[in-house]
Amino acid sequence: MSAELTRLAERVADLERRLSATTRTARLAYSSIEDGAIEVYDNDGTLRGSIGVQPDGTVGMVAVNAPPPPAPAPALVDSALAGLDVSWDGQWANDEDTTPLDLALVQVHMTALADEELSEETMVAALVPGGGRTGVATGTYEPMWIILVAVNTSGVAGPPSAPVQGQARRAASDDILNGAITDLQLAEAAVTEAALAAAAVGKTAIQDGAISTPHMVANSIQGDRIAVGTLDGDRITARSITGSQVIAQSLTANELAANSVTALQLAAGIVDATHIKAGSLTAGLLAADAINGKVITGSRLQTAATGRRVVVDPERAEVSIYSGIAEEMQPGGLHADVLDLGASKQAGVSLSAPSLGKGTAYLAMQSPNTTGGAGSIRLEPSDRITEPGYTYLLARQGNSTTQELIESYASAPSGGKITVQQQTSAGFTWRTGTTSATLRDGVLSVPNIAVGTARVTPVADKPTSFRVAKRLEGKEVRAFVTASTTVPGTVVEVAATDADNTGFTLWVTRTNATATNVWWLMIGSDA
Repeated sequence: MSAELTRLAERVADLERRLSATTRTARLAYSSIEDGAIEVYDNDGTLRGSIGVQPDGTVGMVAVNAPPPPAPAPALVDSALAGLDVSWDGQWANDEDTTPLDLALVQVHMTALADEELSEETMVAALVPGGGRTGVATGTYEPMWIILVAVNTSGVAGPPSAPVQGQARRAASDDILNGAITDLQLAEAAVTEAALAAAAVGKTAIQDGAISTPHMVANSIQGDRIAVGTLDGDRITARSITGSQVIAQSLTANELAANSVTALQLAAGIVDATHIKAGSLTAGLLAADAINGKVITGSRLQTAATGRRVVVDPERAEVSIYSGIAEEMQPGGLHADVLDLGASKQAGVSLSAPSLGKGTAYLAMQSPNTTGGAGSIRLEPSDRITEPGYTYLLARQGNSTTQELIESYASAPSGGKITVQQQTSAGFTWRTGTTSATLRDGVLSVPNIAVGTARVTPVADKPTSFRVAKRLEGKEVRAFVTASTTVPGTVVEVAATDADNTGFTLWVTRTNATATNVWWLMIGSDA
């Protein structure tokens, strides 16, 4: 009996030693996360981050739902050549605020107005946390406003800083070093006579043989510049002396051989209307194709004097198209123009239909400007923008500062504006009003449909609730849920209640307290 008690005592002592060793060992020392993530929640139950495999397949620590960072102190803005020098000292508008540990960057926005709404199009640069400096090109010499916005690692933007105005400066002589511009930097004919100071070019600056006939202005060499006997027949090119070089009345028929002057010897423009006897030139004297393929300059052309006709006006650089009906209030036309944008110029062509007093159909095409600004095409069935039924279609090219888009508009009450923008090489965004839809890599995201996965640790054999927060569009919101489990039969029920535009309540009933992934789908509809 004593031997059995001894063995029992030894066994109890061994179990106590093992239990003590187990409680002193880290519980996750040899643990791992298998194809999932650990979610981090605050005291209010709000998801603040996850560690592990993310929904897009990447692995890491991702922060979400963080509070917005404070407003930065106003930017320091200095004028620069064709742009602005922007810096931030790393301070905040409120001296009591400190730099958040999850600060990702500080956006630099540039707007024409101090209270202009900020967007992706107004963002021109970004600064690192702690302060920094960057240069931005304004594309104009008009005053612009610089506004800073802090963004944290959750992608949440804080309030904007106070706007600071700045203005780009134009290039001055101090910006160009002496000797920086040589013959290689000058385009042909870039330096004209008006740009040269008097007597700036002397004989020593002109190489022998550098000046040939094409470089001489007409009448620049007079008789008093030619030494007697230096100009003989060998130095005169055939047909180089025309009527303008001969003194009036100095050549008569006596000096001309018979038939020596024919049409081939007459320079273009020598014989004009003042030299032709009235009525001597008739249609019979013109060859059938005398003006075919020829260029007519400076003349107004029209196909008829009245009625249905086309009129070409070279002075206004436009073509007018008349329908010929009595109700016509204004002819249609094709007009070319160049817009002076200050820092650049933009060429365009507009085409309009004849107007009968009820509006004019209009098509405008603008080529990219001289600094690379976006070109565009705009179509309007009517130019009366204040009347019901007004519509337009706009297609705009993208560039480094402007995003490409296709935009359509129909006036109220039943219309609105729809904008299609390319987000990446494989994605587009449609915007109408305050909502948008995105198609990216074959996946469509719309504001009235949302999907996700919620992880709930239930109380065994007792319905356990969890609020899924998700903003959704639609008058009627429905939620659908299903459990993801590798042990069928242990999940008794999953259900959804209280579905609205802010989310729904998820219920899980299970025979044990195993953490359960629940897939959910929310759909918003008009009814």
